[in-house]
Amino acid sequence: MSIVLPYSAAKAKYLSLVGTNGKFIGSQPVKALFEEEANNGISYYNLGRDTYTLAPLSEDEVDRIIYFVRNNAKLTQRADPYTAENFLKHESIIVKYASVAKALFGKNEPINYPAIPGSIGLATIIPQVLQSSLNSGGVGWSTSGTWDINLTAGTAPNYLIGSSTFFTTSGTLNQQLLCLILQDGVVEIGSTPAIDQFLLVSSAKSTYAPWSTYPMVSESNLLGKSIYVYNTLGFFDLTPTLGVRFSARAVYNRSPANIRLVGVAYYEYAFWATGGTTPSPFI
Repeated sequence: MSIVLPYSAAKAKYLSLVGTNGKFIGSQPVKALFEEEANNGISYYNLGRDTYTLAPLSEDEVDRIIYFVRNNAKLTQRADPYTAENFLKHESIIVKYASVAKALFGKNEPINYPAIPGSIGLATIIPQVLQSSLNSGGVGWSTSGTWDINLTAGTAPNYLIGSSTFFTTSGTLNQQLLCLILQDGVVEIGSTPAIDQFLLVSSAKSTYAPWSTYPMVSESNLLGKSIYVYNTLGFFDLTPTLGVRFSARAVYNRSPANIRLVGVAYYEYAFWATGGTTPSPFI
């Protein structure tokens, strides 16, 4: 597991950054906001934003976020130690993005885990978060509730996020969504790795070239299946205000491949409670 600050020290540090009188409250340049993380090898993949606005977090909110990160890392550790460690390494980023979500949604709702009415919830990303009809642009995971995706070998893109249309998350009032995708947050389970290139662009920054990739870590989880973690060039976000397209080149035809994204969803209570289109409590 990654070496992390003791709980009390971590809480004090995060309050000094995004608490009521925190260093990063208000409009902040990206370079300054994520400078410490960049110095520690975790990079921001710039899709066209140079600044973020952050709203202050209370002690209780920081408590909930730290618990969320460390509890999920502990659970993940049992099956995939590398991804668990990587999740912990992003703890400060996950805290800062909670502050970003609070400002972006614009209603000063508190961060809660799990969400309650009138709050912003935290969740690890599952397919249904990305598949919600409240989002726009579509994703490659077409079967509800699974990370199964069909890959076609060759030069034609296999769309993970977006398609010919850029992807945006829900901006519907009371159902807003922001997603954070971690650096090295693309995982393939149970097969020979099928992808050798990624391309990540946005409606504001579409001139990036693809990068070549090969899983840097492979291991067996407790179920006896192989886990491959693809290297990416940094963490990035999905929001209602900037369209994103994330695609891959496959070297094998695979129907399906199990490709998962590792990250955090920040959502208004009604996004999850209604599932976007139905009165079910599940999405």
